[in-house]
Amino acid sequence: LFGDACPPTTAPDLLNAMTNNPRMKILVMNGIYDMATPFGATEYTFDHMGLNKTLKANVIQKYYEAGHMMYTHEASAAKFKKDLVEFIASTLKWWFCVDLSRSSEYNPKPPNIRHPEF
Repeated sequence: LFGDACPPTTAPDLLNAMTNNPRMKILVMNGIYDMATPFGATEYTFDHMGLNKTLKANVIQKYYEAGHMMYTHEASAAKFKKDLVEFIASTLKWWFCVDLSRSSEYNPKPPNIRHPEF
């Protein structure tokens, strides 16, 4: 009646994006009591996407003692902010060769990457 019983997944699209841009970094933020998007399902998805070791190293998973809206739990919100700021800073440092503690090293020219054809 409803067609294929398989749940929808974006894993093939993410695998394609990561394969076409091997410098892409992924931050996955999991609430351990999240019943909407359980962290076990997230781990399973990344473990079964077929990522090679190099691409899998670009995926960072963080865990919070909260549910789906971890920002409503005070301790998790603080850790969430810290982890997000660190991820963005490390990505900028890596991507633009910027040490954020030394603003004079900023180089706004992005690296030359191959974009997928649409």
